[in-house]
Amino acid sequence: MTTLIPKFEQPYSNTVNRPINLKFQESVSVLDFGAVADGNTTTGAGTDNSPFFQAAINALGAGGCLYIPPGIYQLHSQVTVPSNFQIVGSGIYSTTLTCPNAFNSDGLIKFNGAGGPPTEIINLNISAQLNGAGASSIGLNMAANGSFASNIWVGGFKTGVKLSSSSSFFYNSVCDIGVAGGTGINITSGSTIVSNVQVYANYVGVSIYAPFGDAPVTLNNVQTVQCGYIGISIDTANNVQVNNCSACSAVSSANFGYGGIVIANSSNVDISNFVGKLTTQQTTGNGGIYSINSTSINISNSQITNYYDGININNGGDITINGNNCSNNYHYGISVSACDRTIVSNNNCNADGSASTTDAGIYSNNSLGYQTHNIVGNICSQTGGGVQEYGIYANVTNNGASTGFTNIVGNICKYNSTANISTNGVTGNITSTGNVT
Repeated sequence: MTTLIPKFEQPYSNTVNRPINLKFQESVSVLDFGAVADGNTTTGAGTDNSPFFQAAINALGAGGCLYIPPGIYQLHSQVTVPSNFQIVGSGIYSTTLTCPNAFNSDGLIKFNGAGGPPTEIINLNISAQLNGAGASSIGLNMAANGSFASNIWVGGFKTGVKLSSSSSFFYNSVCDIGVAGGTGINITSGSTIVSNVQVYANYVGVSIYAPFGDAPVTLNNVQTVQCGYIGISIDTANNVQVNNCSACSAVSSANFGYGGIVIANSSNVDISNFVGKLTTQQTTGNGGIYSINSTSINISNSQITNYYDGININNGGDITINGNNCSNNYHYGISVSACDRTIVSNNNCNADGSASTTDAGIYSNNSLGYQTHNIVGNICSQTGGGVQEYGIYANVTNNGASTGFTNIVGNICKYNSTANISTNGVTGNITSTGNVT
């Protein structure tokens, strides 16, 4: 006896009818494995769907694709995902995976495959119960080589998203309010790209701690908004690019209390087109961009307003600061101290209402031996309503001992209240020519 397989009748012309059993194989839903979309993100009530999700993933295996229909799904324990697997929701406002307040794990969703073909998750919301998850919780842990996440909304965890393996990519997403002291995005491996992401109201927006050699990390168009401590932290990392990113707040000067971008013990860091903007001027902190003990730092075409310092570089070498606009920062527009082979060129540094009595557009502290500073083509001017004590203040005490050199050439320094250019009384091994004062 021949069994007839029904056809799936397409309602449109120029389409092909195929056996319905093949059509069903193309989309496997978590509902097929017993999941129930009855979760409540406010109360934490709902069915624990963790075993149903894990059973579905295990059954499909590598190369599988699991669809999660609209609804709120409670997960009380970690769900792990192999390599070469795809999880697809119906949208960040439609499909939500949530966990209770007591949840503590290194990932509500964790990619733990051995690498190879990528693991992918797209189009859903991963959020803890209203008051946030536990103090060691992670929302999404991309711990397998070749991990991809896009169109994800994550919130309520100690760490929203962790990129902990190489060749990981996080795109077009939001990391919302985290628990106290939390981090929106934590990057601990190289060959990583984060692009078109907003991090809102976390203690640290993006943390890059990656002692992994020369594998690069790239941030493109990452907005850190109202983060309490640091917008972007780069620590013990090599080869980091930060392009078209921002650290902004309209709330109070308490935001970004340590710095907008902070670089420590790192090298080969390139920052371009950064915007650091606070509504209220800070009177403490380290700067819109603050670098310490780092080398080969390039900062260009950025705009920084209302931080304590616009750009503050302390102890480093091979520093280039070019074409930036640092305005209305409380202490210094640009400060370079204990740095060798430093170029500060074509920047615009002005004050507009600073309360500091020792401020300057550019502060050059060339006080250690055998160091060179080149300060060329900048504009440092007090504006009509502001107070800027010095245009350029060069503390060049080592030059008198013939062990360093400072070049101040072709700058425009006008209308500063104490001195347009000061070299701290030193005349040896310093060039100050062609300036307009």
